[in-house]
Amino acid sequence: LAKYSYDVASTWVEEATSKVEKGSGGQDSRWVKRGSKGEEKAYCLTLNRAGQDGAAFELTDASLQAVAGALSDMQDSIASGRTSSKRVSEDGKEYIRFDVDSDRKYAVKISIDNTGRLFAFVVTALASMFNRDKATLERMVSSFRVYTSASQFV
Repeated sequence: LAKYSYDVASTWVEEATSKVEKGSGGQDSRWVKRGSKGEEKAYCLTLNRAGQDGAAFELTDASLQAVAGALSDMQDSIASGRTSSKRVSEDGKEYIRFDVDSDRKYAVKISIDNTGRLFAFVVTALASMFNRDKATLERMVSSFRVYTSASQFV
């Protein structure tokens, strides 16, 4: 049963993720735009609060730091750029959307499931590429949905 869904443009191809990327970085999948030399990427992440008894993620700015912990390049962009966020509710589910504006831009949509796991969809590109492909990247991020029960599929 799916926990999340998202749409990726047809010009993107999936890259295999390693066991380390899946285990320590929470990368469920990674996509790259054909012809971008790997500079335009999308990630779907699932993060647990491993080793923290009863700890759960919350939908706050700290959730962006958790995602940045899984994607090291993102930490540099957060430190050197400008970050904005807004909360949105879609189909009764709460999300927080972050935009990181730096030399490398990021658009991130995050939600937390009822067990405290964090689900995130991230698109990133060099600023010039991001601006050029903004409509496509926005559609990809906006399509991300997290499901908490089978009843949402009916």
